[in-house]
Amino acid sequence: MSMIEVIEDKTTLEVIEEIVDIVETSVQGPVGPGVPIGGQTNQILIKKSDSDYDLVWAENPEDTIQKKYDINNNGIIDEAEHSLISDDSVLFNGRPITDFYDAETVNILTARYTYTQSIADSDWIITHNLGRFPSGVTVVDSAGSVIEGAVQFINNNSIKISFNYAFSGKAYIG
Repeated sequence: MSMIEVIEDKTTLEVIEEIVDIVETSVQGPVGPGVPIGGQTNQILIKKSDSDYDLVWAENPEDTIQKKYDINNNGIIDEAEHSLISDDSVLFNGRPITDFYDAETVNILTARYTYTQSIADSDWIITHNLGRFPSGVTVVDSAGSVIEGAVQFINNNSIKISFNYAFSGKAYIG
């Protein structure tokens, strides 16, 4: 803490008393490599090898699977069975996805369903037939605004979403 006394209305200051507490000191190390520049939206940073700082930007595996195997862009991975014979199949940690999952499991894990509620209602009963409890449900009204509702899992193929008011729109289920 320093006490300063202004002698005149000038820029000269006189320090009367100074108390300094030094708790700990150290020498700052060299600047590290940081995060590699580049990368695009939704990409992730992965290690290329066992070497330190050997990193590369890559597509998010879930996005890659969706782009590669959803031929008709309906949210269902319909060509995963081709990864069994493909030389350029989707890789996870440098290994083909089929080292971890068979084609049927890939389809189950990555399947999506879009439901359209064309008649306004406050309770939507949706049969998605995904064969699992969805990990995400997003609802938008006919104007495209996201609407929150109470999701009830009826079974692994059906859900009920309840809202405070009736409206029409879409539910994106994954």
